[in-house]
Amino acid sequence: MSDPAAAVGALLTAGAELTQLVQELGRSRREHPTDDLTSALVNSRVDGDCLSDSDLGSFFVLLVVAGNETTRNAISHGMKALCDFPAERARWMADFETLARPVEEIVRWATPVMHFRRTATRDTELSGQRIREGEKVVLWYTSANRDEAVFADPYRFDVGRTPSEHVGFGAPGPHFCLGANLARREITVMFRELFRRLPDLRITGEPTAAVRVHQRHQAHAVRVHARRPISLNYLKTPSSASFSRSSSVRLNNSVWTQSLSWPSSGPARS
Repeated sequence: MSDPAAAVGALLTAGAELTQLVQELGRSRREHPTDDLTSALVNSRVDGDCLSDSDLGSFFVLLVVAGNETTRNAISHGMKALCDFPAERARWMADFETLARPVEEIVRWATPVMHFRRTATRDTELSGQRIREGEKVVLWYTSANRDEAVFADPYRFDVGRTPSEHVGFGAPGPHFCLGANLARREITVMFRELFRRLPDLRITGEPTAAVRVHQRHQAHAVRVHARRPISLNYLKTPSSASFSRSSSVRLNNSVWTQSLSWPSSGPARS
């Protein structure tokens, strides 16, 4: 969708429809519980409180965003960074299992969630800026993850960066990303398989960028690479014969469909 305003509208509509669907399911599971996740959520109590219909809808929208958009776009930005910094890519590929910091650097570099909005609960002052109770403030994670006071040479992609006190998963405390360890694992597995199966994969042009806005009142936005051109070498097949076929290559949230005809060990371009 090329019109940003239309894209935002479509996303907000999809979020509203998902919320309505989940709320209807929640009401059904309160009356007729089963052994599924929704039944557990709507019939559980913590300190005497339970999830309202509004809470349940927001929870599932959050699951869709936090469990999908963020990790796959971190992978996308990470692939772009590894192509832009080939020495860092070679460094990681040569020592994949023992080099522990690349995933943290990918999350810092990508910062898939660019910002969040919060409401001040009391008067305070931050770096000379007075903030009054009830005022809306924006947390710019993209800026924090490029802070020269925290990171040495912050605009350099460094797979061995240490320490890396980034806030790509949020700050320590109750708002820290619940799925951080899952995201780390998913990113690790994805790049292990990319390096093993498509070691010569290269991005050959600038990505088409997009920003997706989620949740009501445009509270936060996710950095998205909508699509990108690539080149790659397919692994040699057991047969030495040439062959042709149509192939669809999916990397993260992008798809390239191509008609290919090449020797089994030869290159293919999208």
